[in-house]
Amino acid sequence: MKLIKYLKIFVINILIILILLIIFDSLLNFRYSETKINNIVSSDDDLLSRRSYNIREYIPNLDRYVIPSKNYLSEAKTLENKKYRIRTNNDGFIIGEQNINLDKNKIDIIFFGGSTTNCLYVDEDKRFPYLVQKTLNRELNNDIQILNAGVYGKTSMLSTMDLITKGLKNNPEIVFLMHNINDFSVLEKSGKYWDAPISRSLIKQKIHIEALSSSNFFIRTFYVLTPNIYYIINRFFEILLNNKPNDEFIEYRNSEKIDKKIIFQEYIKSIKTFIAIAKIYEIEVVLMTQFNRMNIDDEYIVQLNSEIKNFEEYIYVYDQLNNLVREIANEENINLIDLDLLLPQNENYIYDEVHLNNNGSIFVADLISNFLIENYYNK
Repeated sequence: MKLIKYLKIFVINILIILILLIIFDSLLNFRYSETKINNIVSSDDDLLSRRSYNIREYIPNLDRYVIPSKNYLSEAKTLENKKYRIRTNNDGFIIGEQNINLDKNKIDIIFFGGSTTNCLYVDEDKRFPYLVQKTLNRELNNDIQILNAGVYGKTSMLSTMDLITKGLKNNPEIVFLMHNINDFSVLEKSGKYWDAPISRSLIKQKIHIEALSSSNFFIRTFYVLTPNIYYIINRFFEILLNNKPNDEFIEYRNSEKIDKKIIFQEYIKSIKTFIAIAKIYEIEVVLMTQFNRMNIDDEYIVQLNSEIKNFEEYIYVYDQLNNLVREIANEENINLIDLDLLLPQNENYIYDEVHLNNNGSIFVADLISNFLIENYYNK
């Protein structure tokens, strides 16, 4: 009986604290509301928006292990179910053991892209950007340093922002760019990089637990003090509010079909913007087509995409984006590695539509290493 009594008291106290926090938070929102007019302020800082540019990056100075979820494994036929280590430097770039002791002020190459570049579910020492570094240093007896800027869901436009905000300061000699499916996912639904889900938009406004408060102050403080509890609660609210894993594109599912010409035009502009900025800073750009298993004859891939009404047309647009990369490389007179043609399109190398397993990453690393030795380091 006493236990029940104490439990009731505890629950009531928690509820009272929560109500007080919400009330206080509402008062803060009233004080700092961005939409309130005729509000007298004492500093320019009070006029600044809480919005910011979306630097889609991994947590800086990270050292963790990730395990693919059961749901993810169900759609990844040849992916090993085990722990995968991920480490980042103080700018959120993915690194490995050799990066730890190398000169932090000397960055030679940066790979920009999405999840097909970050290779999260590939062993740390076999992710192709890092493996290229190991191979070059072994073959050339050098101290070349390479960073991996790949992050899942990142578009080429977000990579351009990444280049400006974090890449240029490292003064790399060469930058690689590989994008396709993430750009396609955004452009086919809105036709614009500016009109995208919160996590992929160019401007970031909110953090994940949006239903708790209209102000971010308490949520940010809570995250800093208790990041693990924050993660658990965040996942709980995603399931509670959506009744399923968070669907980034839920607001776009019933949107009108975007003309393919618009997709192609916006994609070309984005890729060329990245190239133009790199050229201004005298950085060599190497474009790469995206390896994939987008083939109507691949029964497993067709099954994975059964919800797509016209998968043949989907494949066509995807292939055209790779073709546009080839055309852009030719027009801009820059180097191209045609991974779409060079990597075998089967489960021995790619575990779903576009993601490499260990074998695929090793294969790609060999292609890129040989390319670099022949074109840049054999002088």
